[in-house]
Formats: sequence, structure tokens, C-alpha cells
Amino acid sequence: MSVRFSSRLVLLLLRAFAGAIRILPSFAAYRLGQVIGLIGFAFGRKHRRLALNNLRLAYGDEKTASERRAIALKAFINMGHNLVDFFRMRLLAKEDLSGFVEIDGLDHIERALAEGRGAILLTAHLGSWELLAAVGACLGFRLTALVSSIGDPTVDEFMRTTRESCGYETLPKREASQVVTSRLKQNVLVGILSDLSPRSDAVPVEFFGRLAGATRGPAVFALRAGAPVIPGFTVRVGNGRKHKFIIEEPLTLIRTGDISEDVARNTQLFQSVIERYVRRYPEQWLWMQKRWKIRSYLRRKLEKKRAREGAKSAKAQHEA
Repeated sequence: MSVRFSSRLVLLLLRAFAGAIRILPSFAAYRLGQVIGLIGFAFGRKHRRLALNNLRLAYGDEKTASERRAIALKAFINMGHNLVDFFRMRLLAKEDLSGFVEIDGLDHIERALAEGRGAILLTAHLGSWELLAAVGACLGFRLTALVSSIGDPTVDEFMRTTRESCGYETLPKREASQVVTSRLKQNVLVGILSDLSPRSDAVPVEFFGRLAGATRGPAVFALRAGAPVIPGFTVRVGNGRKHKFIIEEPLTLIRTGDISEDVARNTQLFQSVIERYVRRYPEQWLWMQKRWKIRSYLRRKLEKKRAREGAKSAKAQHEA
């Protein structure tokens, strides 16, 4: 089977599935999403093992094996529900949002944008994260969301048109460095998912007490543009078909005058906020990722950092 034919077949199946999800009654669509999640947990051996291993790394003896397995199962079901949410996003404009989502802290975004410097929405793969941008667009915000590539141009284009049909702009992460600062200057709200481990140029941080890599983007953009960073997360409530958006006050950024130090310390600050929400809603986070994979370049970077800190400490002791 040729790659081109395979991509077309996948696109055809995606369109057919999306059409079915949109015409099904809400309860039936989400029941189907639950079944998809259960099937993924039962037969997705690789991702199930990854989720369970991550839960063990994060919690250790704090949670029993059965508790960790229950969290992983619910996380797979959440992913099935997310699939349904994604394909039903374009229906949002026709729905009454007040009966679908509760929003806590919207005024934090409104006040930040009133200053005219744009704002960075710091978020994570928690709850139904795709809805965060879609609902923001429905509420009238000018919004740009950074997105990752699937690796198949045909599928990437399908996902782009699905997202942008909701009224917000998507920006591939590989183009972010050239575009995000200009969007902030245009007073746009820029959403950045910040809980994955980048393949390159990551900042070493602690996440659940373990070394991990984190994206430097939010800190770099915020410090460069002087834009506020606003934590915002979406979580499922009730039967899983309704959502609560929690938007916090802008974070107080750390500014020492040393740009490298500021990026590192603010990135750790952001990861600590994300960890707080993951701990609060562990069954709604994306545990099926290599969050604690430490690539060799990151380990070398950490060793250099520790060497510099050791040299500074030794110098201070000598001068004392």
C-alpha cells in the first residue's frame, strides 16, 4: 500500500468518524468515546505500560498498584472522550456554552489583554484541552494555539481545518519563534501546551520530584515580549460531558537580569503550576507520554549547570 493511498484512506476514515460523531446524540457519542478508551487500555499494550510506569515514577508508594491502574484506565477513557470533543468542536457555536462549560476566572484574561501586550495561556494535556481554545474563540478572544505535527501532512491539514473552523488560529511549533512575539504585540492570546518533553533545547526541571525536560518557549516569549503568563486548564465535571475552565491570575515572573537564569527559573515555576493541577486531577492527564525521558543533551546541560553552580559556591566561600 503506497504512503499516499494510506494517507487518503486515513483521511476518509477520519471524515466518516467525525461525521458520525456529530450526528449522534451527545450521550451516545460520549458512550462511544468511553468504549474507545476502554479498548485502547485493553489492547494498547505499549501505551498502557508507559502510563503505568509513569504513574509509578510519579507516585511511587504514595499510591497502590491498583490505584495507579485505576487512574490509567480513567486517563484512557478521558482520551476517548477527547476524541469525541475534538470532532464536535465545530458545533460549539450552535450550543449554549453556559450549559456546557463553567468558566472560573475569565476576568484574569480580560484584564491582561486590556493592557495591550497580549498574553500567554499556560496549559497542559489535561481534561479536554482542545476545547480550551475553541471555547475561547467562541467567547470572542483573538487566539493562537501552538500545535505539534502528527507527521502526516494529510492528517495535519485535516486537524488544522477542524481546529480553525472553531475560529482560532493554529501555529505549528516549528514556526513559533518567528511568529509568537508578533502575535503578542497584536494583543493576541497565545495558548501553549507546556507539559511534554521536547526533543531538543529543553530546560531541565523537577516534575513530581524527578528530573524532566520542559519547553522553554513560554518563558522566552513572556520575557521577550513582556507579556503576562496566565495558567488556564480545563477539567471534566459530572458525567464527563461538561467542563470547568479554571483560569488563574497572571504569574509573577522572575527577573534577575540573567536571561538564562530567568528562563530556567520561570520554566520551573510553570512546571510547578502544571504539576499542581495534574496532582489534583491525575485521571485526566496524558500519562501516555515519555515525560521523564532524559535525552543525553539534557543530561550534559544539567551537568554544566551544576558545575557552574559549584564554582560559584566555591568562589563565594573563598571570598568569605
